[in-house]
Amino acid sequence: MHEAGYKDYPKVVVLRNDLNAIFKILLQKGYETIGPTVSDNVIIYDKISSIEELPVGLTDRQDSDAYRLIKGNGRSLFGYVVEALVKEIKST
Repeated sequence: MHEAGYKDYPKVVVLRNDLNAIFKILLQKGYETIGPTVSDNVIIYDKISSIEELPVGLTDRQDSDAYRLIKGNGRSLFGYVVEALVKEIKST
């Protein structure tokens, strides 16, 4: 039996202007939306309800002993790495 993985689905491009509509629909249907947001000057995954809660234009710089947020591309929504998540994905 074949288990579906992310490679089995067609790629979809979501336009920036459509993201808030997607959030609204998911929330109306009772879904909890989790995404990247900034808390205490770090990017974390938490409950979000709109594009305004995304870390727009921010990126992170990570070294073995330091983490800091810096201004990146002024319009980028996902220009960062959340290291704990990357480690978790690699270990599975």
